[in-house]
Amino acid sequence: MALAGRLGGVGAAVITGAVCAAYLLAFIWLPRAAHRAFISGRFARARRLFWLAGWIRLTRAARRAATISISACALGLGHWQEALEQIEALESPDLSTSERAVWQNNRAYALARIGIRHGEALELIESAIEARPALAGFVHTRGVALLAAGRTTEALAALDAVWSTASERDRGSAVVAERGSDLGCA
Repeated sequence: MALAGRLGGVGAAVITGAVCAAYLLAFIWLPRAAHRAFISGRFARARRLFWLAGWIRLTRAARRAATISISACALGLGHWQEALEQIEALESPDLSTSERAVWQNNRAYALARIGIRHGEALELIESAIEARPALAGFVHTRGVALLAAGRTTEALAALDAVWSTASERDRGSAVVAERGSDLGCA
């Protein structure tokens, strides 16, 4: 009888440990690992991790955030049409201010890279920057949209501003590296 009581306590501890490990994986490690992969330009890995995070976390908000991030990974991989389709399918009044800004940035970037609807791309990115002005990625998208619209002088200024907007951590990111390529194109 005493042995069964001891084993019951061990079983409860094992279950509690497993629940804690699953929580740490789903809500802490997985989103951070996906974000680190994205920032470092490992977009295929980031897409898999964001997909898994969206699948594990069952709320609509978590799935929506994962979809926005997955579309950003598609953009990073150069799958602009695929990303645009994902982004446009996601349009929702339920997006938070931050989510809407990222959604607008991603849509503007896709439109600019595809080379269509330049005016819409510029409107979207201006709105995104208004909501979240301090993001180097958004400033970069503005430069890309201006370049696609043929406004080279303004594009150069925006692409130059990416460096001053980027934090120390962001200066080694894929967006800053891509900025160099876009400056060369301009």
